[in-house]
Amino acid sequence: MTSLSRNIISAVTTLGGANVLTRLLSFISVLFITRGLSLDGYGSFQLALATVAPMALLTAWGLEGVVLSDISRALGVKAAGRAKRLMISYTRNKVLLSVVVVALAWLFRPFVVGYFGAFLNDYFLVLSICVIVNEALATIGLMLHAHTRFSEMAGMTVAEPVFRLVAVIVLWQYHAFTPITVLGAYIFGKIGSAMIAIPAIARVFALYRTVPADPERVYWAMIR
Repeated sequence: MTSLSRNIISAVTTLGGANVLTRLLSFISVLFITRGLSLDGYGSFQLALATVAPMALLTAWGLEGVVLSDISRALGVKAAGRAKRLMISYTRNKVLLSVVVVALAWLFRPFVVGYFGAFLNDYFLVLSICVIVNEALATIGLMLHAHTRFSEMAGMTVAEPVFRLVAVIVLWQYHAFTPITVLGAYIFGKIGSAMIAIPAIARVFALYRTVPADPERVYWAMIR
């Protein structure tokens, strides 16, 4: 068996195992949540959580696969400067689009509240934080994936439901289940996942400490 085959099998096994464990832990969290929230509360929580997906679509543009492929290709031909420029541009774009999406959501908040219900007005800050943390995790995951840090990706994937489950159990213990506190548990899981990934992403950044970024605006060229 070649080294490439072993690496592929190891990556698939690691990420596959992490996904199975993630689903199991998420299922346990849902059991607690459905028992802790009322029927109306669970419906409000699901509706609030569903609003995050459209907001995330506006920050994605479907370019993740293209950027990942380009970074991997640049690393394959030892063009570290191009890979660095792509990562810098991608991160800046994510930050800018996240701010724009949150600002647009604020402007259109009266329409959303009028259509879906006034409760979304109370959840705006929590949902905005959720969107921003989601985008941070997506950026970290893309960089780890491009540098084949599959074990670190698996750790980050599993850490999110673990931290979330811990927060949910605390809410259960103190009878503090509300849609907002459950959303807070989800955010806590995402922040915990990001913290677990800090050492790995720091090692990725260390690879480029002395590498000048390619001056070409490769990211905007891809968008055009």
